[in-house]
Amino acid sequence: MTMKKDIYEIVVILDALGVVEEITFPKEDVSMYFGVGLSFSYHVHPDSFSKALSFMLELNNHKIASNHEINFMIDGKVKTLFLSGFAKDDHFTIITTLRKDDLSNLNEDLMKINNEQINNFRLMLKETLREQEKQQRIAFDHYDEISKLNNELVNSQRELAKKNQQLNNLNAELERIATRDPLTGLLNRRLMFEKFEDEKRRAKRLGYGISMVVIDINHFKKVNDQLGHREGDVLLKKFAEVSMSMTRQSLDHVFRIGGDEFLMLLTDCDPESAGEIVKRIDVEFRKYTDIASLAYGVVDIDLDGCGDIDVCIMKADDMMFEHKKDSR
Repeated sequence: MTMKKDIYEIVVILDALGVVEEITFPKEDVSMYFGVGLSFSYHVHPDSFSKALSFMLELNNHKIASNHEINFMIDGKVKTLFLSGFAKDDHFTIITTLRKDDLSNLNEDLMKINNEQINNFRLMLKETLREQEKQQRIAFDHYDEISKLNNELVNSQRELAKKNQQLNNLNAELERIATRDPLTGLLNRRLMFEKFEDEKRRAKRLGYGISMVVIDINHFKKVNDQLGHREGDVLLKKFAEVSMSMTRQSLDHVFRIGGDEFLMLLTDCDPESAGEIVKRIDVEFRKYTDIASLAYGVVDIDLDGCGDIDVCIMKADDMMFEHKKDSR
């Protein structure tokens, strides 16, 4: 578009790297100044490189720049252009003004042109800012909605984790109730059969022995008659504490199978060693009572033969009754 008879306006579109993408100009051939696919500063005079850089930085930082005087080297001669521009959507639009005759009187006209350009830039900038604000409001609304949904999701996940923990605790408590004696906390008779078979298979696979110990508390009825059932319960608990403290956790198993009758499975343990363990338990147990003591029988479980739990218990019972007679 011709701004004045001898003044021409060139509109140059640059990409984000400063490479010319499009040129709009009047009849005047401006290929000597700019070329599509070339850098904006391709023909800039070396003395004006810093000015050209300042112009592009101002565009990039402030989105608008006006009235920058930059020299171009054309056919060995220095030509001066006055550049203004604005940045939008990762592109730069540059408007340059030039005249074919002497440039010495161009300043006044350029100021008018640049003022008009600046006004246009301001309008375009305001429109751009309004659109950006609109998009930001939409983005903030979406962000708030997403944040709200995320918070609801986090709260739901926390509630679910809490419920799962409560369920795990309940299952653990149910498992404890189902497998533990409520008074002593020892394993109950129900779990004894399962543990017996598990330990037999493991011992046969790993090649070690298992000893079974059947234990009865001597004179337990006398404790109840003389001291009361409450003291009898206390004594049962003391036996449980002693036996658990003197056997190996997770390797040995102690069961309550009757009122004052107990059974131990001692893994990787021969009958002689098992007998020594029970003797030490008896010594410690007697510290809590002047009346009662332990009677016990020890058998080695036959891993290759029948190995029936009832048969093993009967053998250990017989030995326990013999020991009871001797202790009395």
